[in-house]
Amino acid sequence: MSNARPNSEAHSNFYHLALQYYVAGRAAFLCGVNQTTGNLLHHAVEMLLKGHLSKTIPLDDLRDRKKFCHSLSKLWSEFKHHFPAEDLTGFDAIIHALEKFEEIRYPNPIRKRGAAIAVGLCKGNPTINSRVATELPEYWTGICDVDALFARLFPLCRLNPHAYFSFLSSLGYQVVNENNAECENWFDPQVKRHYVGG
Repeated sequence: MSNARPNSEAHSNFYHLALQYYVAGRAAFLCGVNQTTGNLLHHAVEMLLKGHLSKTIPLDDLRDRKKFCHSLSKLWSEFKHHFPAEDLTGFDAIIHALEKFEEIRYPNPIRKRGAAIAVGLCKGNPTINSRVATELPEYWTGICDVDALFARLFPLCRLNPHAYFSFLSSLGYQVVNENNAECENWFDPQVKRHYVGG
């Protein structure tokens, strides 16, 4: 690690970005925009992990291509070291799946090799269309896996979703709430009543 010191205030900025990317990713999915859904959710998880890690790791190191940069696998591995008593291995698959979307952040790889992209509400790998050639690289994500990951990481990161979701409009609330079994306690009850017209 570099000689720079961690920034004790940066985590809040990362968390705000994480939730904005998360809402945008869910919105993209609801609009049927699969490739962008995966990219946005990759960024959401990246920002959430960096938010926690920024409390102990200098920002220059988090940005460094040889150390972390956009690598979810490296960020996830480091994050798990911070919580040795927690079994987080159940989320390894969704981290790996989202990691792959960084490969197609730009169109060149798809232009060269093609891609089979599947995004679904389910947990686990959504079914790739059987008509798609099996030799194509596969990219997938399950929205419910990402929902569950966020729900698990909020308390570990000491992130209060009531405060961080306060930016949402009523439409944003609907986007987060749509088919999301994890979000029951994410909203301040008074704000929630306002959103649902109660």
